[in-house]
Amino acid sequence: MFNKQELIENLANEARIRGYSILTINQYKVYWKEFLTDLQSLDDVNTSNAKSFIAKKLDTCDASSIVVVRSALKFLFDFLGKTLDVKPIKTAKKLPAVLTKYEIENMLAKTKNFKHRLILELLYGSGLRASEVAKLKIQDLDLKNNTGIVRSGKGAKDRLFIISKTTAKKIIKYIEKQKPKQYLFEKNGKPITTRAIRKIVSNIARQANINKKVTPHTLRHSFATHLLEKGTDIRTIQELLGHSNLQTTQIYTHITQERIKKVKSPLEF
Repeated sequence: MFNKQELIENLANEARIRGYSILTINQYKVYWKEFLTDLQSLDDVNTSNAKSFIAKKLDTCDASSIVVVRSALKFLFDFLGKTLDVKPIKTAKKLPAVLTKYEIENMLAKTKNFKHRLILELLYGSGLRASEVAKLKIQDLDLKNNTGIVRSGKGAKDRLFIISKTTAKKIIKYIEKQKPKQYLFEKNGKPITTRAIRKIVSNIARQANINKKVTPHTLRHSFATHLLEKGTDIRTIQELLGHSNLQTTQIYTHITQERIKKVKSPLEF
C-alpha cells in the first residue's frame, strides 16, 4: 500500500512550483484523493481506472467540472511519468453572463457597507478576479496615478490594472480608518477569502433584485464588455484582464454582437 496522502502533498507542492493557483490546487486535491481512495498500488494508476473514475463523475459533475477532473488526473499521470490516454473533453462554449450598467449601479446603490462597496468597485471598475482582490497588497497600489499591480496573477504573471479616481479616494479613506498592515482587505493579518467575496457579491445581487446568478467573475465580464462597447481597443482589454491569448478576450466581441442583434430598427418602433 503506497502513502496516498504523501503523494497528494507532493503533487500539490509541484503544482505550486509550477504557478498553479491555490483554487486550482485545492480542486485538484479533491479529485486526486477521490481517485486514489480505492487504489492499492501505483500500478493501479492507469488509463482504465481513470476512465472509470471520469465516467462515474459524469453522473454528478457538470461539463466544466469534468474538464477539471481530467486535468487533475493528467497532472497526476505526468507527475508519475505515465500516459493518460483520455482525449480532452469537449464542452459547449457559453457566452458569459453580463450585467447591464443599470444593474451594476443598482448593486452599488444597495451596498451600504463601505468595505463591500470597495470590493465591488475593484471587481467591476478594475476587472479584477476575486482571488486578485483578496490578495491585493497596499504596497502594490499607486493611488496617486490610479493604478495597481497584480502580483503573480493567473499564469504567474504580474500586470497593471486601473482604479477609478473615486475608488482610489475611497481606498485612501479606508486605509486611514482601518489601518490594514499588509493586505487591503484583511482580518487578523490574513487576507479575505475568495469564498467571502463570492458571498458578498451574491448577497448584494439578491438585495438588488437581480434574478440571475451573479458572481465576482460576472462583474469582471461586465467590466470587459462595457469597455468594449465604449470603444476600448480589444488588445488593451486583453492586457487589463491578463489574458495570454487574444482569443480568450474575443469572447466579449461575441457578447456585443449578440446585444446588437437584439436591438430593433427604429422602423419597428
